[in-house]
Amino acid sequence: MAIDFEATRAIRDIRNGDWFWISKYIWHDDNLTSSDKVVYGSLAYFANREQTSFPSITKLSIFSSLSNRQVYRSIKKLEERKYIAIKKGGGRGF
Repeated sequence: MAIDFEATRAIRDIRNGDWFWISKYIWHDDNLTSSDKVVYGSLAYFANREQTSFPSITKLSIFSSLSNRQVYRSIKKLEERKYIAIKKGGGRGF
């Protein structure tokens, strides 16, 4: 079965709050570092049913064992590669 790389992917399965899915496409992207993938997984961990996530940079840093600076860089890269969207104004979310 061919993978549709343009399809929207959910990062959290709402059937069970004890686990979440991350697309294999993320893991196969050679342009992402291991830190980028850990940050993506951390965002997925905090995602709600609407696929939004609101942890602070500091919380992501502690949760992922990365520096605040590395978390920020990874978030920027994930946004550039269109794995996440950052909505500005009215509140923050990934």
